[in-house]
Amino acid sequence: MIGDAYGNGVAGLIPQDYAEAAKWYHKAAEKGNAQAEDDLGCFYANGTGVLQDYSAAATWFRKASDQGLASAETHLGFSYANGNGVTQDYAEAVKWYRKAAEQGDAQGQFCFGFCYETGIGVARNYTEAVNWYRKAAEQGDAQAQANLAKCYSNGNGVMNDYVEAYKWANLAAAQSLEVAKPFLRNLEQKMTPEQIAEAQRRSREFKPLKAGD
Repeated sequence: MIGDAYGNGVAGLIPQDYAEAAKWYHKAAEKGNAQAEDDLGCFYANGTGVLQDYSAAATWFRKASDQGLASAETHLGFSYANGNGVTQDYAEAVKWYRKAAEQGDAQGQFCFGFCYETGIGVARNYTEAVNWYRKAAEQGDAQAQANLAKCYSNGNGVMNDYVEAYKWANLAAAQSLEVAKPFLRNLEQKMTPEQIAEAQRRSREFKPLKAGD
C-alpha cells in the first residue's frame, strides 16, 4: 500500500516517486505478496523507478502467477508472446492467457481472443475470438470493444451486424481509443440514420460488468 501511495502520489501528503514505490514493492514482493510481485514486474518491464529489465520482470510475473494472480498471468503471457525476458513461446503465452482469461481478467481475455483471431499459438477460430473479446468488452476493455466491433462489421465469428459494430466501436472511441474513430466514420457510410440512432442508444445503455459477473 505504501508502494501504491508513492506510485500514484497523494495530493498534499506524498509526492509521486517511482523509485520509492519500487523499493516498497520490492519489500512486499520478497515477503511473497503476489500483487507486489506483479507490480514490481510491471516496473521492471517498463523501466519505472528501476532500470528496465525484462528478465527480472518475467521472474516476478512468474512468482505472482504461481500464486494464481490473474493480472500476472496475463503479463507473463505477454512476456512469452513477445520474448521479453524469456524465450518467445506462443504456446506458453496462450497457456497463461487462458489461465488469466478463465479467472475473468479482462486484459487476459482480450489477449486470449486475439490469439484465436490471429492463430497465434492456437488454431484460428473466429467464434472463440468473439467469445473472449465479448467477455473483455463487457468489462469495459476498449481494445476488446474495438476488435469485437470489427468482428461484427466483417461477420467474423458472428453474423454481420453494423448496429452492434457501431455500438462497440462507439464505446471504444468514448475511451479515447483513436483507432475506433475512423472505423466509426467508415461504418456511418454504410448505415441508415435509424441504425446509427439505435447503435448510439445501445451505447448509452451499456453498463460494464465486473470480473465474475
